[in-house]
Amino acid sequence: MGFFRRSLRENWEDPTRRLIIIFALGFIGVLIGTRYFPGVESGLDCNGLSRPVITGNNQSILATRVDPSVLGVQLIIPKPTIAADEPLVMEVRLVNNSLAPLTLFYDEPSIRFRFTGQEPGLVFAIQALDGRVVGEPFTVRPQVPQPQAFDRNLLRVLPPRARCNVRVEIDPGRLAASGVTGGQQYRIIAVYRNAARGQLPAPAPLTPTPIFGDQGVWVGEVRSNDVVITVNR
Repeated sequence: MGFFRRSLRENWEDPTRRLIIIFALGFIGVLIGTRYFPGVESGLDCNGLSRPVITGNNQSILATRVDPSVLGVQLIIPKPTIAADEPLVMEVRLVNNSLAPLTLFYDEPSIRFRFTGQEPGLVFAIQALDGRVVGEPFTVRPQVPQPQAFDRNLLRVLPPRARCNVRVEIDPGRLAASGVTGGQQYRIIAVYRNAARGQLPAPAPLTPTPIFGDQGVWVGEVRSNDVVITVNR
């Protein structure tokens, strides 16, 4: 015990080590707080997560071995009954249930209120309770292509055992264009998907071959719980 106290005191007296200890404690506090303390279940803002270094030499080996299902998706709709002239507000939580950091494709402008099975990122499957599948058409919002190589600004790192939150608001115009009309009920599921790990550029002459053969972006498709909403006339 005396050795531990002496070691801690020596590290704390060194300014550089003290700064590292403070950052480490803060990081641990964020991870614990976003999972276990009431009121912060949503986690961090997904857009505020750190961006990865994608040189091919800075990935987590553990992340290359995890099953895609370690990423969970939760859908919360605070107000499931709305008027036809009201926006639909949804909260989506991306949850990393693994011990590895996950690199995710994240681009808020690409979020689509439809499901085609082809578009990457966060999308929504919407079905009326009478069986009709609805969603905004390509004429309103063009199809989002699947990137084969990712810009660093469109990637976020979700830390191990952490979660982040996306707030999505669909205004009445988008709802109407999607076929979501008054006097109906709809079942909504949030879907997060990506089909490419990301291509690395060919190494320059006389440059060592990268350790990893791709950008290490999470690949798979995961779905949330379903939530039924009511749109009044």
